[in-house]
Amino acid sequence: MNWASVYSSMIFASVLVGLILWKLYIALIGVLLLSIGLVWFVADSVKQHVHFINGFFLFIMSEVIIFFTLFVSCLWFQESHDIGISEWNELPFLGSFLLLGSSVTATAYHSQMNISSFLLVITILLGFSFIILQGFEFDESGVNLFSSVYHACCFTTVSLHFSHVLIGVLLLIGLFICTVKVVDIYYSNLIIWYWHFVDYIWLLVYTVVYLF
Repeated sequence: MNWASVYSSMIFASVLVGLILWKLYIALIGVLLLSIGLVWFVADSVKQHVHFINGFFLFIMSEVIIFFTLFVSCLWFQESHDIGISEWNELPFLGSFLLLGSSVTATAYHSQMNISSFLLVITILLGFSFIILQGFEFDESGVNLFSSVYHACCFTTVSLHFSHVLIGVLLLIGLFICTVKVVDIYYSNLIIWYWHFVDYIWLLVYTVVYLF
């Protein structure tokens, strides 16, 4: 594990705890740390395959736009009497820590992917655990996709993220099977970056769907 894994976990934890406790100054610390990390990330990434990396980030940007469209829909159609699809401090809260842990292990694996795949296995298990947990959440929910427009928006948002987690886990499994000796280091980097996107977009999904 290197400083980057600790740094990313501090970002996620600061924003998550700040929003849950509604201590905005804690969340702002997380946003500040995220901004500093993004500057470092951009400075480091321009060293290789600039054209293709830009294409990857354009793809991520399009995904962010889709998610933010759904976020606006959730907030727009929410009524005062609407109940959430699940309690914020139950299964979704546990799922947040599973993804937080997977982000840490993915970063640690990223720093030593030519040495060991143990941390990659842990990342896959955490992601798979999140999928199972969300399956139980959908099964136990007191509302469904047809309960209201608001609930349809919420389920669509969560399900879209669920599909991204599933795709991310499959990519990680493929990386584990093929290893970086077979998969080019460039594509290995993209898979890990995609998994970080899946982790961090969940923070916004959790905030909009479960906290608001």
